[in-house]
Amino acid sequence: RLGTGEVLAEFPLDLPARIIVNGIDEFDGQLVNISPGDLAVRVNAAVVKGDAAVVYISGLDVIEGRIARTFPDGFALSFLLSRKRRTLLTEQLM
Repeated sequence: RLGTGEVLAEFPLDLPARIIVNGIDEFDGQLVNISPGDLAVRVNAAVVKGDAAVVYISGLDVIEGRIARTFPDGFALSFLLSRKRRTLLTEQLM
């Protein structure tokens, strides 16, 4: 979501992802969907809301953020990206 309350499109993708949580633990996962402000991954990892994570997705930018919510087989990540990097990611998704 943008600060204006505008909802951005989500893009369903099924790409492998490498995830590093809190700079320590590394996991292999699967990207479920992505938008210019957040993403969801399937991963077998014990994480909690607020944990820091870096997600490496083949063909896309390295994405840093905080875990916004968890679900039984993964989590959603809210990005910590500059406006410029967010714009570049949006262009890659289109």
